[in-house]
Amino acid sequence: YDEIESLAAGDAVLTAALRHRGLGGGKLYPDLFEALCGVICAQRTRFARIYGMMRKLAESFGDRTCETAGSEPVYAFPTPAQLAAAIDEELRTCGVGFRARALSSAATHLADNHYTWHRWKTFKPAEVIPNLLGIRGVGPYTANLAVNLTYGSGGSAHVDSYVTNVIGSLYLNNPNASPDNVGRFIDQRWGKHAEPVLDLLTTDTETWVAELGMTVGVRSGARA
Repeated sequence: YDEIESLAAGDAVLTAALRHRGLGGGKLYPDLFEALCGVICAQRTRFARIYGMMRKLAESFGDRTCETAGSEPVYAFPTPAQLAAAIDEELRTCGVGFRARALSSAATHLADNHYTWHRWKTFKPAEVIPNLLGIRGVGPYTANLAVNLTYGSGGSAHVDSYVTNVIGSLYLNNPNASPDNVGRFIDQRWGKHAEPVLDLLTTDTETWVAELGMTVGVRSGARA
């Protein structure tokens, strides 16, 4: 936390983001497989839909827990073996659409390799990424983001269209900056802290940038 605060010193944009949300509010997945499925579900859609898809996958294929949310039961996210047993049509009833194939591929690969988070959490991120890249349909962006969303760091910072617009608008004076230029800027400026910094910068962005008299060209789906 001290290192993030040090990075914010002299950086009005990061200071505003930090003041808005504070430290410690970042969200990490409790399991790498769940994170991988979350990244797959995030392809070409809005945050609200991601949450809906993940919830339906848990309710349809996961185990019911003893916990409740209000009066509703809470379901654990399915294991790779549980999800691998689902056929394409069953997956699509959860609203995942074209993502069904990638979800099935990831689940089958990890189930066949006897994945357990208990074992994989002992691996270093640098060891995990090549394993994820062995899954059909999983590329560097998906693998790195899944690792960052589970371990908190270790993968390359994710640079999607939203991040490109935010960094381009707020730091590079060019909302149409190329992803390569944005990626280099992120690596050089924040290094190993890039992912938690991006988490701050992409949460409620249009709200706190207004305090700076600035705007971004896209609306944040992440909320504090």
